[in-house]
Amino acid sequence: MATIADIRQQYPQYADVPDVQLADALHQKFYSDIPKTDFYKSINLTGASLIPGSITSLPQREVSFRDRLMGIVETPAIVAGEVGKAIATPLARMYGEAYGGQGTPQG
Repeated sequence: MATIADIRQQYPQYADVPDVQLADALHQKFYSDIPKTDFYKSINLTGASLIPGSITSLPQREVSFRDRLMGIVETPAIVAGEVGKAIATPLARMYGEAYGGQGTPQG
């Protein structure tokens, strides 16, 4: 894969576009199946090309309001389901043992 410098050399019309903006546009259009941090590394976009610092300054995935809301709603449901399963499983086992051989049909 070409580096960010190779892309700029091949397409000089993008000389004024910041590295991250150019990389994000390329990622979105052609390489969206690759995680963004891996894509940045493959085109040699490092922390020095971003905000002064290291590769840790790469942009993080933005969490939408819907995702946050679903996390709040789903968590109690998951916990309740696990608690229900923890209670129902032994009860079902006891019922099956008491009334006919662990839930197998009697014929």
